[in-house]
Amino acid sequence: MIVGFFLTVTDLKMAGYLKGLTVSFAVLIPAAIIIGWKEPFSLIPIFIMTSILGSLLGTAVEKFCRK
Repeated sequence: MIVGFFLTVTDLKMAGYLKGLTVSFAVLIPAAIIIGWKEPFSLIPIFIMTSILGSLLGTAVEKFCRK
């Protein structure tokens, strides 16, 4: 929900999927540092899911929330 909110209120001039990837990875960074400190191999599925879901959410926000 937080990434969706950030996607709707940010004004980045890029394609929807790139905007979704950028914002979702920016939100993930603090948690990834904490997770990666103890278990770095668990970051691989987290990065994959963040990439997929972030790009899908960015595309959906671009399609349904046009300004």
